[in-house]
Amino acid sequence: MAKCINRSGLIFLLLLQILFAEKAGATYWCLTGRSPGSVTGNVSYGSSINWSQPNRSIGSDDLYSKASVKSGEISKYLEDKDFSFSIPSDATVSGVVVYIERKADAGSDIRDYSIRLEINGSVVGTDHGTGNSVWSSTEGVYQYGGSDDSWGLTLTPSDVNSSTFGVLDRKST
Repeated sequence: MAKCINRSGLIFLLLLQILFAEKAGATYWCLTGRSPGSVTGNVSYGSSINWSQPNRSIGSDDLYSKASVKSGEISKYLEDKDFSFSIPSDATVSGVVVYIERKADAGSDIRDYSIRLEINGSVVGTDHGTGNSVWSSTEGVYQYGGSDDSWGLTLTPSDVNSSTFGVLDRKST
């Protein structure tokens, strides 16, 4: 029996460490919450399980992107990108936080399989998909990464400002 994954509202929050020259040695944090400008539900990398209505992951509005997977199956990546950041070129990107609003059908054993960053069409950085926690049937917002978690990358403002900078999200049973 196929189990349904429901995902709404990828809220992408980028934490920046910006050093200002006029305050020598001072560190300031800039929090910028953005929703993706572009969503694709068919980024394969070896899977045939599509997400239906992928554009529904753009906002937190109780409309869902969905994928139905059977036991042992893995979904395609749901790709969210083009966050329209405008980070100053002299900023230091010290961490990336991704918040995902999600829920699963009651009684299903949906798990994170892979949560990765994407730059210029390439899957990059540390995989934050745990595979351990079964999704709840109650909607919730879950955090991946942190203010000092660079996902194993040295990200530049140019990387993050690019329309090809995104998050790839893949699920399994």
